[in-house]
Amino acid sequence: METVELRPRQLAELADQLDFEFKRLHTEGVHVWREADAVRVQGRVQMGWSVEWKEPVWTLRLRDSVIRCLLDVFESSLQWQQNSFTLLIKKRNPFADLPAEFGGSWTERRSPVQEVFLRRAFNAVAHLGELSEPVLQGAIAAPSDQGVVVRALQSPEALAGVRSEDPLFHARLRGIAAKQRLIESHGGSMSVEEAARLLRITRQAVDKRRRNGQLLAVAFGRRGYHYPVWQFEDSGTLPGLESVLRTLKDHDPWMQVAFFVSSNPRLEGKSPARALSEGRVDEVLIAAQAYGEQGAA
Repeated sequence: METVELRPRQLAELADQLDFEFKRLHTEGVHVWREADAVRVQGRVQMGWSVEWKEPVWTLRLRDSVIRCLLDVFESSLQWQQNSFTLLIKKRNPFADLPAEFGGSWTERRSPVQEVFLRRAFNAVAHLGELSEPVLQGAIAAPSDQGVVVRALQSPEALAGVRSEDPLFHARLRGIAAKQRLIESHGGSMSVEEAARLLRITRQAVDKRRRNGQLLAVAFGRRGYHYPVWQFEDSGTLPGLESVLRTLKDHDPWMQVAFFVSSNPRLEGKSPARALSEGRVDEVLIAAQAYGEQGAA
């Protein structure tokens, strides 16, 4: 007796494999229906046939052959009506096995675009979990959650899987990593709540200063805006910070960060942030004007 073992990983692959085997084995009366987000297998059990369902394995026993299908990556259900059966196979909800602290409402009240993004992002992270132990150990040593993902993606193991599909992926990843280093290698950053406590003002007042160009912050996704620590002193912010930010207002926040923390030849090789801490406001303003006019000091 011939036994056919199927281990599909995608719905399209599942439909193609079942359709091929049903036609090859002449299983008349069993059909595969493709839907937008599911595959439906319907049929009538004939004399000498049997259908078994021991999750996650579905088995169709014919007279001279057996089709056994592993459905561990899908959500499946089998329904009977007299001698007819319907096997419904859907994509598994990637959030179903999340830790309890996320709660069952993690994807509730989200737009369709947000849900699609979260599902694809979660699938990508799940694949990263299959990287080798040394790679994962290096990734979890990153100081932030975003850093964990970036470090894992930078590994040759991870890059090998995406380079053929997205030739520019590595370049974009280098850009993300460079931004993180720009913050982490210069003292890190603080949340809006931490900035409010340091400045002894409300969270709303911190947000207002950011919007008015009086404080510098960069966006970190769901973590909100974060404020590079080098712009703060015990008594408040660096002297002249607001004036320099006003001069740099045509640059995006990341370009502003790069200006403040980079060595500047107009300041004897010191960074503008260091020069401001020394009270050299006028010299930093001149350097900022040159940065605004030429894109670099």
